[in-house]
Amino acid sequence: MIWQTFTISDADYARGASGVSIWTSPVFDDESWTIYIGTGNNFTEPPTANSDAIMAFDAATGQVKWVNQRTPNDIWTIRFPLGPDSDFGDSPQIYRLPDGRKVVGDGQKNGFYHVLDAATGEVVNFAQFIPGSTLGGLYTDSAVADGVVFAPGNNFQTTPPSCALMAIRGDASGVLWSFETDGQEANGVAVANGVVYFKPSSNPNLYAFDTAGNKLATIPVGGSNSGMAISRGRVFLGLGDVFSNNFSFNVPGGIVALGVDKGEDRQGRHDPGDDEGGRDRRD
Repeated sequence: MIWQTFTISDADYARGASGVSIWTSPVFDDESWTIYIGTGNNFTEPPTANSDAIMAFDAATGQVKWVNQRTPNDIWTIRFPLGPDSDFGDSPQIYRLPDGRKVVGDGQKNGFYHVLDAATGEVVNFAQFIPGSTLGGLYTDSAVADGVVFAPGNNFQTTPPSCALMAIRGDASGVLWSFETDGQEANGVAVANGVVYFKPSSNPNLYAFDTAGNKLATIPVGGSNSGMAISRGRVFLGLGDVFSNNFSFNVPGGIVALGVDKGEDRQGRHDPGDDEGGRDRRD
């Protein structure tokens, strides 16, 4: 082990604080040698300064460069729900705004997307794009292409609950387009070669869009709580979904690989079965 940095201080721990877990993947910026992470809530009192925050670490030493706490005083467990449960479930994204400023963007379970200056942690902008809840809001990993953030989220204020893919301007100033469908999602979004892939967990379909929001494909594959990996013209997706079985973990799993074989028309569009009630919106 080269270094280890805790998100709770020894003094906070001595007073009974716990939590501030990191349940997303870190992101590494090789230009500044910085690691960025989003944190979760505290589990016990007292609240601490690093919960529900975006943090920057020196990748060589583990020293904290800056912290920006976005929701203070969030203490939450299933038995003791004292706070709003506004963890960062999205892994941070590093990208540049049109003016060249390097930023870190991150989605939160309260439905807000936050854009911070990558060097200082200063707030550039933030806005709420979907209602938040324990399993709602911007729940899982987003993706970025050409300065646009493609973010998945859950909305438990609809009946039945729905999920959505949103194309958010990089400065969090608005939504370029969105796609909503029934079910819940616990998967990250992937984007490659101008195609955005969205797989709701309890919806059987894998959806593919171009970055302008035009739906290219609706492919029934089954339930999935796995994000997608893309390599060499293939999309790899893990199968098996606890949402579809009322949180019963006796769910068969598997993996599916999709792609275009050599000789096939790569410009062809495949859309079997329409979108199972999905709704497209653009502004």
